[in-house]
Amino acid sequence: AINKWDIFPDNSYEDQLEYKEFLLESMRNISWAKVVFTSALENSSRKKVIRAVESCLSEYNKRLPTALLNSIVQEAVAWNSPPCSSTKAGKIYYCTQASVRPPSFVFFVNHPDLFDDQYTKYMENQLRKNA
Repeated sequence: AINKWDIFPDNSYEDQLEYKEFLLESMRNISWAKVVFTSALENSSRKKVIRAVESCLSEYNKRLPTALLNSIVQEAVAWNSPPCSSTKAGKIYYCTQASVRPPSFVFFVNHPDLFDDQYTKYMENQLRKNA
């Protein structure tokens, strides 16, 4: 929630979009988060904040079927193959959700040492975007 939005003069919808874009660009690790502009002084957007929190809580408690996860993983692999070395090729056998609160996923792969942070982040983003 972006509070005290009322103190900005001429805080138009275009200004909100521009600031939201700047915020999400500068905080890429949470670019999935909802952004709500509010003013405690004017008591505005309280319901929007509550809806955003409820939406986040729903996502936090969500359990995804293994079949859906594997479909998303297969499509992601089709677009961006797993890493490989000169002698080994990375392969993802399947993915399953290990827990909720927070959501945790387990990938079963042939050579775990090949899967670097960059590819892990790619898969995380694909799951976040497509699930």
